[in-house]
This record gives sequence, C-alpha cells and structure tokens, in this order.
Amino acid sequence: IAARAANDCSPRRVEVKNIGALRSQAVAGTLKCCLLNPAILVDTVQLRAAFHAALCRLEQNAMVTSSVHTEMMRYLGADKNVGRALRRVGATEDANEVVVCIVDGSKTDVDSARQLVDGNEQEDVGEAIAAASARERIVSEYQLAEDELKVSSLRDALLTQAALSLI
Repeated sequence: IAARAANDCSPRRVEVKNIGALRSQAVAGTLKCCLLNPAILVDTVQLRAAFHAALCRLEQNAMVTSSVHTEMMRYLGADKNVGRALRRVGATEDANEVVVCIVDGSKTDVDSARQLVDGNEQEDVGEAIAAASARERIVSEYQLAEDELKVSSLRDALLTQAALSLI
C-alpha cells in the first residue's frame, strides 16, 4: 500500500481477510483510502484518470463528495449519483481481494493502512486488474452497448463514460 508519488495514487492489489473491518473504517473516515473491486476495473489508466480528476476537483474547490477518495470512486463509478457510483466500484462485503488507493496520503496514512490490512500486498496491480476484470459484468454494470465496443475498447468506453459523468 503506497501513497501518491510522482503524480500517482500508487494503487496496490491486496488479498484481504478482514474486508468488513476495512470497509467500516473507510466509511468512518479513519482509513483514508479507496477500497476498490478489481473485477470492475479494466486498466490502471482508469485509476490514474480518476486520481487526477479528484485532485483537480479538490484544487478547484468543486468536489461533490466529502473526501478526495470518494471523489475518485465517484469518477470511477461514472455516475452522478454518489451512492450508485460507490456501490459500483467499491469493494463488496464478501471481497477477498481489493485494490487500495491512497490519495495524497502521509506516511502515517500509509502505515496505518498497512497495519489494518490482514492480508498480502501484491506489487503488480496492472496484472491483477487484467486477471480479475470481469468483462461481461463491466458491460452490464456500465450499460455499454456492443455497438460502442465495436468501435472502441472497453477501457476507452469506460473513460469516456467517466468523463461525461463530470459534466
């Protein structure tokens, strides 16, 4: 688990045994991170785009949500309805694998997250996302038309939908 470094949110895939406790602490704001479902992600480019969108909204004082982490998840969820967006991309209660992103985290935030996670951190989040990605679920969840996917990649369709959700 790592904090932002060189304009990145440094996501990490983590196999977890205590997702319920982590989710509770993230919702309460004591664990300052995004807990994402890797099956709904296609590429780390999505994470970088969401990270930059959240930071821009923070700097412009234009956030819709109460934290930069939920703002990032709202962008990834590509929905103006914050609750739907968070349910779409957030780690589920029964998850045994999550992608953790800490935005603008201090060393204390990173250390705190590492101590709270009961599980194994994996280094290559890109490979993990590609392996866990569930194309049919993503197409259904984001209501993507097959015609759209004939002329665009799944990643590009998701990035476009996320960008349009900010308008």
